[in-house]
Amino acid sequence: MSRYTIQACRVLVVNHSPDRLAAPHVDRRRTGARGTGEIELRLIHPQRDMQFLPHEFVQGELHVPLGMDQTQFNLPRSERSRAAPINVWRGQPIRGVIHDQNAARLNGVAGHAGLYSTGRELAMFAQMQLRRGTLDDGVSLLRPETVDAFTRPGPGRRALGWAMNDTTSSDDAGTLLSPQAYGHGGFTGTSIWIDPSQNVFVVLLTNRVYAPRTRRSITRLKAVRGRLADAALRLKEESCSLLLAPGEAARC
Repeated sequence: MSRYTIQACRVLVVNHSPDRLAAPHVDRRRTGARGTGEIELRLIHPQRDMQFLPHEFVQGELHVPLGMDQTQFNLPRSERSRAAPINVWRGQPIRGVIHDQNAARLNGVAGHAGLYSTGRELAMFAQMQLRRGTLDDGVSLLRPETVDAFTRPGPGRRALGWAMNDTTSSDDAGTLLSPQAYGHGGFTGTSIWIDPSQNVFVVLLTNRVYAPRTRRSITRLKAVRGRLADAALRLKEESCSLLLAPGEAARC
């Protein structure tokens, strides 16, 4: 990852004064009447003399090597029918379009929202993380120290882009995942938890926002996430006990 440098050129800043943006290269001449400043982020590969937009970088450096050909930003119209609906408009389900308003302002490509994937391909990503950046054929995609840096607990039980497991609560991650587990819960109802110490991951994909009038839907979903994580750990333990010979100890 150190091969790349970041050039700030044009990013949309939503609902904030441009003066509060903690980055240089903000062209205030492009600030509109709504107080929206624009900058664009590009990744520069100095050895190849090439520039990449963030989604191009993620696609080329992560999704393609992993074989995640169904994972993408901005679903084309031909594939939107495969996406879980997120709302209803005039009696018709809305699917395959960005739900988050800030991500929509960023043309559907953002670090916090906008990515579409499948359970199978998220499993491929989680397995790569458990191997500390190595593909199943032994090829190194990420350096182990890079994976460690992004999953190291920081203030407020946060890591770089990940939430660390809060063992004082059974919400989201249940009671059986270790303190080293890290994950992410999406507003629309998605979640992934990865536990390197127990060599296990849990993926749950729902479309919670499809029923916006359901009371306390996010609270109820967190409880479901926790129960699912516990069920997955119990199933793993039972499966290991069936595979091991009497008295044998191994990490399944």
